[in-house]
Amino acid sequence: MKRFACKIMMWMISVMAFAACTSTFTIISDYDRTANFANYKTYNYLPGADSLMGPGASRLKSQTEEYLHLLGYQKSDTPDLYVSILGQVQQKVGYTTNNMGYGGYYGGYYGYNGWDSYTTSYVYNQTTIMIDLVDAKQKKLVWQGGATGEFDQYSIKDSKLTKMIDEIFAQYPYVAGSNEQRVKLYGRYYQKPAVK
Repeated sequence: MKRFACKIMMWMISVMAFAACTSTFTIISDYDRTANFANYKTYNYLPGADSLMGPGASRLKSQTEEYLHLLGYQKSDTPDLYVSILGQVQQKVGYTTNNMGYGGYYGGYYGYNGWDSYTTSYVYNQTTIMIDLVDAKQKKLVWQGGATGEFDQYSIKDSKLTKMIDEIFAQYPYVAGSNEQRVKLYGRYYQKPAVK
């Protein structure tokens, strides 16, 4: 019985560890199907549009620029596209329910004669990061991608931040100066360009 209980405990620990390692954000995106993306080869930031501050903002910008460069875009003082990175944090309340069995020793074997359950609440921050690409001449939004979930934009690990930016731009269809869509994998996202 003790050996069985130990196996159950180890299984629960493994499940919790796996859950802790999985992504906690959801990717959202959309783009203007009428826009001529072949016209876009350069970018810069939309003046005064960023709502991010601190080291988290600089890391987000750095990762965004790295991916844009992989797509062939060059930073310019006279850009074809303006980039805007916006962040919003909302406080949310979550609930977890735990079940606990109880029982005793019955005629040579252990058994459960009931279950107790209890629900606890916790407060967490739901963060949304949105990356907008705006046609600089027409002042029109042509693509928007973002991530929303339970993470902190200021203390998020670099590896997780890279994964988030990769997944956001995996929804961006084009490379610089082209209207031909990138290679799509599994019908769900676009392949990340190789580092040149």
